[in-house]
Amino acid sequence: MLTKRIMTAAGYHAFRRALALFCLGLLSAACGSEAARAEPAETDSWNLVFHDLPAALLSVTGKSASDVWAVGAVLDDEALVLHRDGQSWTRVRVHAKGDLWWTQVFDDGTLFIAGDRGTIVRGDGESFSTLATPDPRATLYGIWGTDPESLWAVGTDGTNGVVWRSNGEGGFDAADVDPALLEQTTLFKVWGRSADDVWMVGDQGRILHFDGQSVSASSSRTHVPLTTVHGTDTALYAVGGLGGSVILGLEQGQWLDLTPPGAPAVTGVFARGDEAYVVGVFGEALERTGTGPFRRVETGLDLARDYHSVWIDEEGGVWAVGGHVNDAPLVQGLLSYAGPHPPPNRTPTL
Repeated sequence: MLTKRIMTAAGYHAFRRALALFCLGLLSAACGSEAARAEPAETDSWNLVFHDLPAALLSVTGKSASDVWAVGAVLDDEALVLHRDGQSWTRVRVHAKGDLWWTQVFDDGTLFIAGDRGTIVRGDGESFSTLATPDPRATLYGIWGTDPESLWAVGTDGTNGVVWRSNGEGGFDAADVDPALLEQTTLFKVWGRSADDVWMVGDQGRILHFDGQSVSASSSRTHVPLTTVHGTDTALYAVGGLGGSVILGLEQGQWLDLTPPGAPAVTGVFARGDEAYVVGVFGEALERTGTGPFRRVETGLDLARDYHSVWIDEEGGVWAVGGHVNDAPLVQGLLSYAGPHPPPNRTPTL
């Protein structure tokens, strides 16, 4: 069992460093016994689109394969934000001075990005504005909503977890959450199936659920930090690492352990249709189809750096981003793609 601790931004970097070191030992042991590894899955060829960017990339999402956004750490006094228009990658200036940890884009093109210093940025692809938030000390690791006027943001204020909601006036306020649920913890991500079915995950295996009326705790049966939550109408996953990889699935109201033997420590998950991808340290990826087991993907890439986020586009293309994300400085950004339309291996102009 992990000892209880406060996961500040610096603590998060330390957590990722420990996670990577743990996984290195895990993978070494697993390689010595093929039976201990998850059975490899067949997949489209993986393509390392670019790597060794000056800043790490922490989140990837999009409207389509020709409209992709990736956000990350600070580069030249401003967070790195990249956009792909189908032909090339371009750096977009959003004027955020801290690291940006997560992003969501809606069908109408409205984009939200959350990160350090209580920052939440809203944009339409061309113009961007920083929204009013309750606490500039907070680090926001996750943001999600059902539409551009109804969003949640989660993270930490350096001592306790924070949960914010959009207030209908162009900004965010602290949500009505029992302080005991947020005491001495950090929330890393938020995602929901609907406005009255919202899930948040964080340190010490913490899972919170909003049912449309109130936020309550859900038993994860683990003390491993849970870093990302995502799902579909029929599936829901929460994943994490440190002290052991964990992939949880919600089935019949209970969180079940779906972690395959020998799985690496993982940090990102995304599901679309009947398919789910999980990514983690050293460029490792796992795939699940339907109700089958998660299986390790043979990407063909030999990466020394870690994935932090994964996204599946509407054509089934898988996009994964990361870099040196174990501890500061957050550098050596990378982006990989697997799918029917591999983009050119071309480093964006920064």
